[in-house]
Amino acid sequence: MMGQTRHSGLTGALSAIALMLTAAPVSALEVHIAQEDSQVLRPRVGDQILRYIEAEQEGLWRDAANGYTAMLEEGRLEPFEHATVLQLRGRVFYELDDPLGAVSDWRAAVALNALGPETENTLRLNAGQLLIGEGDYAAGTQLIETALALGAPLSADIAMRMAQAYGQMSDYASGLPFARQAFDLADNRQQSHYSLLLFYFENLGLEEDQLDLIVEMVELWPEEKRYWTRWAALLGRQDRVEDAFNVNVVMYNNGLLTENDELVRLVQYYAYNGYPFRAGDILAREINSGRVEGTPQNLRMLASYWRQAREWDRALPVLHRVATTTGFGPDYEALGEALYQRGQFAEAEVMFVQALEQGNIRRPGDTMTLVGNARYEQHDFEGAIDAFERALSWEYSRATAQGWIDFIERRIAIIRRGEELVHVTAIERCEIWLEAERRSVPTDETEFTDDNRRVFELPSECGTYFNRVGERLPDWVGYL
Repeated sequence: MMGQTRHSGLTGALSAIALMLTAAPVSALEVHIAQEDSQVLRPRVGDQILRYIEAEQEGLWRDAANGYTAMLEEGRLEPFEHATVLQLRGRVFYELDDPLGAVSDWRAAVALNALGPETENTLRLNAGQLLIGEGDYAAGTQLIETALALGAPLSADIAMRMAQAYGQMSDYASGLPFARQAFDLADNRQQSHYSLLLFYFENLGLEEDQLDLIVEMVELWPEEKRYWTRWAALLGRQDRVEDAFNVNVVMYNNGLLTENDELVRLVQYYAYNGYPFRAGDILAREINSGRVEGTPQNLRMLASYWRQAREWDRALPVLHRVATTTGFGPDYEALGEALYQRGQFAEAEVMFVQALEQGNIRRPGDTMTLVGNARYEQHDFEGAIDAFERALSWEYSRATAQGWIDFIERRIAIIRRGEELVHVTAIERCEIWLEAERRSVPTDETEFTDDNRRVFELPSECGTYFNRVGERLPDWVGYL
C-alpha cells in the first residue's frame, strides 16, 4: 500500500519540479516531463528519481547530480527513462553553474527522441539560450531556429536573445526580423527594445526607419542626451542641416549640451546657417565658463565669427591673444586684417610685417600686398610702391600688385600736376601784384636797397616764390 502511494505520488512530484524549473533565471527555461501511455517510469526508476528530486528540493544539488549520474552509468534505463534522467541532471547542472553540462545533457535527451515534441523543443530553447550566454552564438541560434521551425512559440524574450546573438555575429539580415518581433511582442517596451531595433536599422542603413524610431525615443525619454545627439547626427547625414541645427539648439536651450565638442559643434551649426554673431556670442560665453577649452584653435574660431559678423572691437582682443600666444605668422596676419578693417593702418602694417617675419604664411605675396595697402592708406605712397614691387615676386599676387603700382603712380602724377598748377597760379598772381606795385608812385615810406632797388612788402603767399625786391627765388626760376 505504501509502495502504491509512493509511486502514485511520482507524477505530482515531477509536476512540481517542472514548475520549479519554469521559474529559473534563464528566459523561458523550463523542463516538461510528459507522461503519455508510451512514456512511463518503472517503479524502481521512479523511486530513485523521486529520491533525487527530494534532494534537489533541499538544495542538495551535488547529491542529486551524483545520483542521476549513477542511474545513467548503470545502463538499465528505457529510452524515456534515460531521456528523463538526462533532462533532470541537465537542470541540476544548470543550478550548479555548469551551463555547458546542462546543454550537453539536454541535447543528449533530445537526441533520444523519447520525450515528445513539446518537451524536446523546450530543451532546445533552453540549451540554445545557454549557448548564446556562453558566446557560442552560431550553435545557440541554430538550436532555437530548429525549435521554432518545429512549432515552438516565439516569445519576446527569445526574440530578444536571438536578435542579440545575430548582432554579435554581425548577421544583421537574419537578426532584424527577431529585433522587430522582440519589439512587437514586448508587453512593456523598455529602452533595450528600442536600442536593439535602432542598432539593426543603423547597421542595415535603414535611415527612414532610424529617423522614425529615434524621434519616438526622444519623445519617450527627452532627458536622454544620446538620443538627441543621434537624431541630430542622422539628420546631418541626410543633409538636413537646418533640422540638425534646430535639434542642437533645443538641446542647448534645455541644458543637454555641456561638453567641449558638443558646444563647438553647436556654434559651427550657427555659423554655417548664417548666424556668426550668435555663434561668437555662445562660444565666447562657453570659453569664459570653461566648458569650451580656450585653445588657439577655438580662439581662432571665435575671432573668425566676430570678423564674419564685422564685430571688429570684439575680434581684436581675441586675435591679439592668439597671435601673442602662438607667435604664428597666419595669426599675426589675421590680427593685421582686423586692425586694417578698423582703420588702424599703422598698427595693421606692423602686424603684416610681423606675419611675414614669422613665416608659415600660405600666400606671402598677398600679405606683402596688404603691407602696401596699409602704407597707401597712411599716404606713404613711396613705401606702398616698395611693398607692391616686392609682391611682384609671386605670380599669384603680381597682377594685383602691378595694378596698385600703376594706380599710385598715376595718383602721384595727378598730385604733382595739381601742385604745379597751384604754384603756377600763385606765381602768376604774385607777378601781377608786383607789376602793379612797380607802376605805383613811391612815397616817403617806400624802402630802397643800397643799390637803389625798390623793396616790396610782399603778401605772405608771394614770399614763397619772390625775394623783397621782386626777384624769383632760385627754386622757382624758370618754373613757368
